[in-house]
Amino acid sequence: MTFLNCIREGFQIAARHKRVVFVLWLVPVLPAVVLAVMAAANLMPNLGPSIFADRVLDGDWFIVWSEFRSSPGYALAPILGVGVVVMAFLSLLVNVVVAAGVVEVALEREERWPFMIGVRRNSLRFARTSILLALGSAVAGLAAWAVVRVSFKLAAAKADGRLDLVGVALGAIVFFLLWAPQYLAADLSRIAAARHDDRSMTRGFFRALMTVIRRPGTFLPLFATFLLLPLALHFIYAVLRAPWTPSTAIALGVLVLAQQILMVARAVFELWFWGAEVAAFRGLDEPRWCRSKIHREKMASPTPIEDTRAP
Repeated sequence: MTFLNCIREGFQIAARHKRVVFVLWLVPVLPAVVLAVMAAANLMPNLGPSIFADRVLDGDWFIVWSEFRSSPGYALAPILGVGVVVMAFLSLLVNVVVAAGVVEVALEREERWPFMIGVRRNSLRFARTSILLALGSAVAGLAAWAVVRVSFKLAAAKADGRLDLVGVALGAIVFFLLWAPQYLAADLSRIAAARHDDRSMTRGFFRALMTVIRRPGTFLPLFATFLLLPLALHFIYAVLRAPWTPSTAIALGVLVLAQQILMVARAVFELWFWGAEVAAFRGLDEPRWCRSKIHREKMASPTPIEDTRAP
């Protein structure tokens, strides 16, 4: 199956489950609202209606923020430090739980309340795969950092600043080539585990990784498509947003609405990507990557025939 077929079938799956888009939109909104409320509680008494706030509305937010950070009224250090870390961890946990439900919906097995069934069945094993992906991402990041560091040293030795940019570009390419197959393998092994109710996630991750590596023509264009779509969407938003400075409550409301439309589009892309991965998994004839080796040996061994002869 080509990646174009996966994209088409993934879009069809996403179109059949529009309510899941609402869940995927709501997941990042909740921690963002919590952080915003915490930040507002610290900012409003000190910032409020002031020259600082007026200059923010005029578009000088970076200069204002730099000045405000050095003022006695700045009280966001705990929120932007520990608060962000805690919210990032909670967001990761919630994303794992949501993915457990989304995969069950995308498999379309005609169960009642498939999302809740998927959350109950798949959350713990999906969390184990997230740990494997985090370790693999760290390895990819270290490899990319090594490439950038070597390039920076070479640029300093040759006194050529262009090599710095080349190093950053090469580091990004190295990270993408090492991380993208792992991301796909993590998702595909999760789909396989949910489909067959298997639990050997480590074995399934590495078996799915070998499958992805053997089929780069299908999986890498698929991943690149769904990586570039949100980036292109954010670029268009940034270009349209840059020359416009909201100065009234209505303008701020319009800006918030535009941002939420952007988030809904990202939720559509996420469900679309899960659907495309399910289509790719079906194109591989739904392999049982996550079945444990011991279980497979038991299933393969012949069943002993009982001796029913009379003594």
